[in-house]
Amino acid sequence: NQTLLMSISMLGIAAIMGAGGLGLLVFRAINNLNVGLAASAGLALFVVAVVLDRISQREDTDGMSLWTRVREAWDFKADPEGLMELREERLEAIGVEEVEAEEEEEERYVPVEARERMGLLIAAAGGLIASVATLLPWNGGSGAMSSWSRRVDQDLASGTIIVEGDAETGVAEVVSDGLFGGLEASGGSWFGYVVLGFSLVGFFWALRPMLSFPKALAGQIAKLQGILLAALSVCVLILLVLSIFDVETDFMSGLALVIFVGILLLVAADTYVQGNARAGADGVALLGIAAFGTALAFFLMAPNPLNVEYTREFGSVLAIIGTGLLAIGGIMAVMAAEYTPRRPLPVSISWGRIFGTAVGLILVLGGMFASWSVDERTDVLITPEIQAEIDTLRQQAIDEPALAAQNAQIISNIVNSARKTDKIILYGWVEDGAKLGIVVTAMAVVALAVAIPSSGLTGGGERRRWQYSAILSGIGLAILAIAIAWIASLARTADPKFISGAGTLLTTIGGFLIFVSGRAVLNEFRRKRVYADHAHAAAEELVHELEDAGELELQSS
Repeated sequence: NQTLLMSISMLGIAAIMGAGGLGLLVFRAINNLNVGLAASAGLALFVVAVVLDRISQREDTDGMSLWTRVREAWDFKADPEGLMELREERLEAIGVEEVEAEEEEEERYVPVEARERMGLLIAAAGGLIASVATLLPWNGGSGAMSSWSRRVDQDLASGTIIVEGDAETGVAEVVSDGLFGGLEASGGSWFGYVVLGFSLVGFFWALRPMLSFPKALAGQIAKLQGILLAALSVCVLILLVLSIFDVETDFMSGLALVIFVGILLLVAADTYVQGNARAGADGVALLGIAAFGTALAFFLMAPNPLNVEYTREFGSVLAIIGTGLLAIGGIMAVMAAEYTPRRPLPVSISWGRIFGTAVGLILVLGGMFASWSVDERTDVLITPEIQAEIDTLRQQAIDEPALAAQNAQIISNIVNSARKTDKIILYGWVEDGAKLGIVVTAMAVVALAVAIPSSGLTGGGERRRWQYSAILSGIGLAILAIAIAWIASLARTADPKFISGAGTLLTTIGGFLIFVSGRAVLNEFRRKRVYADHAHAAAEELVHELEDAGELELQSS
């Protein structure tokens, strides 16, 4: 099955080497930037993959090989009812009877106790505070992230704001107080978006164990999804018909977009109502630690030494307070929550968890000594002496046109030589850099210390391993988020010839390894459930115990 799906995924690459088929259509679409052809070819590949995947799945009771199932499906292609009858006869022959699914026994999650409820409420309050903090000023005077990658952001005290994507042509004269919020390009940028995302999800996940929804609500949401999907299909069909006649309408496009957003919101609501495995104590702790690490890294990030003026504002401090409450509340909930593994954890020490975290630490440490940004902008590389030489060559070309081609080549060689030798590389630890490499390395060291009890090396049982695994994954997610936020923030406002370095890639991989090192244990733990038959059995056992002790007298009717 997996080999089949891998071979399908290779069709596009095979087309580069001359293979035909659906992969050739994908290859042509990519070469020609043809979105329509790419969508249709990709959809065809998807359908083929799904069909073959379903065919290749063996049922528990049929015992047939893939080719037998394909042959029978082909033989009964005109008589599907006959195939069903043949299947029933085969099951009866081996003594397996098909019965209707019985109604699932009534079950419920173990109720949230006082200590866990207190932790979840603290986490919810922290998530809300941190979310609001992203809308407040995080820095002022100069850009926090953007001043590293965009020259004009090194002096924004006057209130002049550069339009995103228009760094080459000029500025928009927008008068402000020189303060920039957590979501602005000159403010927290993607650090703010990461904090906002983690905090909002943490807020809703903290409330989920304390909420209950009627069973019918999920069905109603599903019906609404179906209605909106049908409406979206009609809108798309109308737009296709209008495009044939070259008729443009913004109303239908806007309506289709609104319906699509509504479908996404309903999907999110359905997931929330149905319940998510991580919506609760361990998920809140994981997100809280990740959000706190991201907000703290932004606050500790050194400003660009070329900034004319730079101040840290109250919004970034409030974000640290809010995410700190989110993390503390989540950890409090983890310490008190009634969670249990779906199957017993191995009693042996998980050396793989320690090894994976150690490898992550080594990668993060390597990332600290590697480049976090590479600056090849001409205004940095061309020194005044080089510029004077270039001006002289240009003047000679003006005075003697016969030297124009020769001097142009000399100037090109000078610029290229400067780019090769004089590009500015900022490492993760250098004095003139942002020093985020030091921050993430310190987090990785803490993660390795947490991995020891998480692996079971110090004992403590399954619950303790689960609790430390939540903290371990949270630290790994924080390291991963910091590296990605740095890359995305620079890409958002970068001048040409300014790029993020290899150190961020190493840090991203290291953070991911630390994150997945603890996730294996988290996936095994779920909130305890109480079943109706178990509750009745426990009650009857208590009655019998009291009756035997003479503390309860039963009267028979």
